[in-house]
Amino acid sequence: MYSGISVDLSDMLLSISEALDLASPSLSQHQLRVAFVAWELAEALDLAQKDKETLFIASLLHDVGALSPEDKLDVRASRVESMDEHCAVGAGLLAQGPGLAEAAEVVRLHHATLPELEAHGPDQRVGLLAQIVLLADTLERSMDRRIYVLHQHDDLTAEIRRMSGCAIDRRVVEAFLLVSGRDEFWLNLVSPRLFSFLSERNPCRRLQLDLDGVRAWSLLVREIIDFRSPFTATHSAGVSASAGALARAFGLPEPEARLMEIAGNLHDLGKMVVPNAILEKAGPLTDEEFAVMRQHTYHTYLVLNSMKGLGGIAEWAAFHHEKLDGSGYPFRIGAGGLSIGSRIMAVADMCTALAEDRPYRASMRRDEIIDVLRDGVRRGLLDKAVVATLEARRDEIIDTAAAAQGKARSKFTHHIRR
Repeated sequence: MYSGISVDLSDMLLSISEALDLASPSLSQHQLRVAFVAWELAEALDLAQKDKETLFIASLLHDVGALSPEDKLDVRASRVESMDEHCAVGAGLLAQGPGLAEAAEVVRLHHATLPELEAHGPDQRVGLLAQIVLLADTLERSMDRRIYVLHQHDDLTAEIRRMSGCAIDRRVVEAFLLVSGRDEFWLNLVSPRLFSFLSERNPCRRLQLDLDGVRAWSLLVREIIDFRSPFTATHSAGVSASAGALARAFGLPEPEARLMEIAGNLHDLGKMVVPNAILEKAGPLTDEEFAVMRQHTYHTYLVLNSMKGLGGIAEWAAFHHEKLDGSGYPFRIGAGGLSIGSRIMAVADMCTALAEDRPYRASMRRDEIIDVLRDGVRRGLLDKAVVATLEARRDEIIDTAAAAQGKARSKFTHHIRR
């Protein structure tokens, strides 16, 4: 049914970028703003189309290596000993994405000053793109969000001008001085409609992703979501594998089972707004902490629903904490509003979570997991037929999830914890 899935790459990029900056008002639209400035400079410098695409991707995702909300806030405020760590982590993550080798190199170098860049000796094209991101990022982090932009733009411009030839390539600074002479530039930069503006005018628009392309991007996003903590490092990999296996066992067609795997990769996208202090808490959450946690599925839905062409993925991913009796969160959807995909995802997520070690408890045995799921059926929370399917194929499905989690654990150890 969904084998002809088609998603605009720029929609996906913009939505992911916006989600990365949801953790705090001080981060809101940071990467979108950096991408806007970089796009303006790319136009002024008349870069080649391929370089514009690489620059746009690198700008939108330049802080992916700051994995937790706490890390992102520290980077924005320069409260870190070195900017190199999040650049290296981000580059390592992006390098695994489809066709992202050059964008990853730009991210690795986006805090390198001109002398440092010359010492690294990268490809001149990549070096120029990294310098553009450095200027755009420096500008945005220097802005005071409490002050009207046209009351501070002269000071901001002077700061960038002082960096010309010493920290940033003169060509890049001259391009900035050209585009920033218009009030329109500054007003667009802080516009609440910046997402729409970039959606309509960016070098990646009309580049379409098919099912395999969406899957490849979902694998990258899965690692951005999960690699922030050893307690979450393999969760979405397990949910994705178990959701796909459970869908096949339930009799869904192969294209829909593959979409269930993509939904599993993305189901915790909204957890990027939840601080690690809550995710890694060793004891029970307070009511206030659980209220923060409950927002994550809302943001998952909001972000995925903004991407046209995903079929049922947004609902399957975001409704995994909804219950058949309407007691779930955040939408309190009852049985009448929950598709079979959403019901499968709820069981896959719960099964995977119960099989994992968490800060507040050890993993459960397989017979204990089945007991918990049966209790969910008895209480009218989970779908009886889906749980029965899982029970009938218990070892096969749980083994499939465990194998996927083992691979994810190896990647996490290699890229994040080395």
